Amino acid sequence: MSSDRPIGELRDSGLLWLINRTVFHPRGLALALAYGDAGEVTGWRLTGDGTEPMWFSPDDEPRLFAAAKATLTAAEHGA
Repeated sequence: MSSDRPIGELRDSGLLWLINRTVFHPRGLALALAYGDAGEVTGWRLTGDGTEPMWFSPDDEPRLFAAAKATLTAAEHGA
């Protein structure tokens, strides 16, 4: 059984990239994490105006894809 994980882990796990790439960016929106003064994640918000698709830098895609794949693989194996 999996345990609750901090919302800030969405970024490092690659899941924020995956969610944005597949759901929000093609619609001109982005799920963004909000950070407090100490660098902690305090919440989230939707950004963008929905008029143009958004994209990550092609340089970031391989690293973010690998992180998301590793997270999903670990979940499939109960980690």
